[in-house]
Amino acid sequence: IRQDFVGIAEGLSYNVGRSPEEILSGAETGQKLFEIINSLDERYRIPFLLRHVDNLSYPEISRILDINENAARVRVYRARHILRSMLGEDGL
Repeated sequence: IRQDFVGIAEGLSYNVGRSPEEILSGAETGQKLFEIINSLDERYRIPFLLRHVDNLSYPEISRILDINENAARVRVYRARHILRSMLGEDGL
C-alpha cells in the first residue's frame, strides 16, 4: 500500500527523465502523505483508502463497511477535507 501513496503524491508519474533529487523529493512527499493519511481516524481513513487506493464505488464501500451509501460519501468527503487542511499545514 505504501507504494500507492508515493504514486498518489507523484501524480502517478514515472521516474523516467527525472533527476535523483526529484525522485527523492517525490519519495519524501509520498512518505509524508502516507503518514498523514495514516493519522486519520479509522472511520475516515478506511473509506478514503477504499475509494482512492482500491478505486471502489460508494455502493461497494457501503456494503463492505455495512453503512449506507450516503454515509460512505460523507466519510470520504470529510477525509478529503481533513487531509486538505493537514496538507496545507505541512506545506506539501
